[in-house]
Amino acid sequence: MSSSLSVSYSSIIRVIVVLISLVFLYLIRDIILILFLSFIIAAALDPWVNWFERRRLPRAVGVFAAYAVFFTILSVIGVLLAPAVAHQFKELSASLPGYYERFLKEIDAVSLSTPEAGQEITGLAKTLGSFAGNIIPALRSAIGGGFTIFLLLVLTFYLAIEDRSLKRLLRSILPDQYQPYLTRMINRIDEKIGLWFRGQLLLSFIIFILTAIGLFIVHQITGEVPFWLLLALIAGVLEVIPFLGPGIAGIIAVLLVLPNSFPVAVIVAVLSFVIQQIENNLLVPNIMQKSVGLNPIIVILVIVIGTRLAGVLGALIAIPLTASLMVVLKDIRSQNPLPSSASAPPAEPL
Repeated sequence: MSSSLSVSYSSIIRVIVVLISLVFLYLIRDIILILFLSFIIAAALDPWVNWFERRRLPRAVGVFAAYAVFFTILSVIGVLLAPAVAHQFKELSASLPGYYERFLKEIDAVSLSTPEAGQEITGLAKTLGSFAGNIIPALRSAIGGGFTIFLLLVLTFYLAIEDRSLKRLLRSILPDQYQPYLTRMINRIDEKIGLWFRGQLLLSFIIFILTAIGLFIVHQITGEVPFWLLLALIAGVLEVIPFLGPGIAGIIAVLLVLPNSFPVAVIVAVLSFVIQQIENNLLVPNIMQKSVGLNPIIVILVIVIGTRLAGVLGALIAIPLTASLMVVLKDIRSQNPLPSSASAPPAEPL
């Protein structure tokens, strides 16, 4: 009787501890997400750091050198693009109210000819107007997270330096029989996440270049796409949401061009569709699926789930987290393979 009571008490205590742990993890979920994002960036920097380390540089110096290379590239891109992007951003901020008013006038004209269609479009216009009015504050809010970016860089730096120290820590905590397996799994997850991050950067860069070239040509011919560089930058940034990002960027581009010229808006929509087809059928299969190995449907589902659970940051880490879980599941399956058709017992006839 006493043993059953003790078992019951111990079970209750374990449940309480688990619940408290889950609540605690939920409360610090933002910190956990930043930590995981730091791990992703550290994994992406790892090949550079290892390259410097093979040249007999201390690991800390290698991390500094990798940071220096990364920020030099970023600075060069910033110097080349920042003036034009800032100018277009300022013009867009000033032009949004005018775009909205012109859009409403077009809707009023439609309402006079077809009242029912006019009412539907008016409701849509109000929604789009609210969305457009929130674009600039949202972008400013995203850019303004200076402390988060600083924390991310510091954590990434220490994770990149302490790569071996973390593994030594795991060896000191875990039982001896699990150490080789977990070390191997960490290395495989680290490699998979690094491949994903580098592939994602390449994909975003290609989409930015394709969109910039396409919109620049349209603007040179028609003069109706003054924000071509800013729109291309939005397309490249939104590429972090595979399959959906270019479509969202295309919708934004069409909405900004539509009040000025309907034919040009159609051209921009066709251009966005072509770029999305190139992404879906050529770039993603050859860059992302080969490195991460996730089905497109799974990618979309985990992004939606990540967004619902943790917003934009959740969408960012959804794919690498899923890729890590797939590494673990694949390893479990390799140790406990399903019976092959040859060894499986014959099926009974229906």
